Amino acid sequence: NKGKLKVIEVENLDSLENTEQWKFPGFNSVFCTLGCMMKFGKEMFVKVDYQYPQYGGQIAKHNNIPHFSIVTAMGVSENSLFLYNRTKGKCENDLKKKEINTLSIFRPGFISQNQNHQTWKEKLAEYVPFMPKITCPQIAKAMRIEAELIADKSKEEKQKEVFTYSNAQIHSFLK
Repeated sequence: NKGKLKVIEVENLDSLENTEQWKFPGFNSVFCTLGCMMKFGKEMFVKVDYQYPQYGGQIAKHNNIPHFSIVTAMGVSENSLFLYNRTKGKCENDLKKKEINTLSIFRPGFISQNQNHQTWKEKLAEYVPFMPKITCPQIAKAMRIEAELIADKSKEEKQKEVFTYSNAQIHSFLK
């Protein structure tokens, strides 16, 4: 709906590092759906999947925005042997340390029908029947619904909370 969502575009996300310069009075939520393919290198992956979300969390904290919502992945752990899972696990844990009023972590399964990029392995994975799947529009809709519920709730209660949603729980928002 018009007026509910404000998209802010910047030329270079490195500019988010100076979190004090970003002013967002009256905002209820920040959505972080960033992700980088490993083929762009370890440094770029860590910057996009760890550092930029940290900047976003800090901007939310600095502006007293009560809700920060992020998409990570199934099976993330700061102790993982795999860079992908380890980076996303560290990102989640460091966002929790920022003590944002409400932090929502969405851990989808395989994101199918991704129009931005799709390797042959990802196209093949869409047909694996036992793999939990979800689409980008479904994730976006679930995040919006959850943010609206949080906004209604935050008017009543002011306690710090962290919510972590599995692929099945993300799907439950869509029912």
